[in-house]
Amino acid sequence: MTGFSARTVRSFEVAREAFRLLTANGIQTAIVGSVAVAVHGYPRATRDLDLGVAVVAFKVLQPAAAELRKLGYDVHASEPSVDDPVGGIITVSGDDFDPIEIVNLRSPGGRYGRVAREAIASAQQLAELGLPVVDLPHLVALKLVAGSRKDELDVLELLRANPEKVDDVVAACGKYRLRKHLERVLATPD
Repeated sequence: MTGFSARTVRSFEVAREAFRLLTANGIQTAIVGSVAVAVHGYPRATRDLDLGVAVVAFKVLQPAAAELRKLGYDVHASEPSVDDPVGGIITVSGDDFDPIEIVNLRSPGGRYGRVAREAIASAQQLAELGLPVVDLPHLVALKLVAGSRKDELDVLELLRANPEKVDDVVAACGKYRLRKHLERVLATPD
């Protein structure tokens, strides 16, 4: 990786190690969050790297978390509560890299499980990063599901940066019953 700080390079090394352990445990994963947003044309400051997973039960992430601990990383598991928009987060941290967050994109109630599963499954490997990254239509759908104002602003900026992909985004949002939410976001002044 050229042009990146030593800390960023180390962050991606740790993310690739987490990816390898998750995959070895049968769990698909892909980059989501602000790094995916940057890959799709809207770079913004971030202090973590998010790896998305879509598992039914948070406990299936525990073996990978235990293996990361054995490798010497600080690992903290945040179990989901019933009203969480995500199904728990495992944070991997250390002194020489930015935190890696393994985010279960499936909420405890199972809402939006399909978009989470299909987003991870459709991710494409990005050679420079050595990790798969969620594609733009699914990234926008995930941002709409998350629903924060920052996520909605990301949607606006992503569509500005990728006007040729708006039809694909609209189709994906229709598939996941998020089209009205997308229309509301697009109608909101930024």
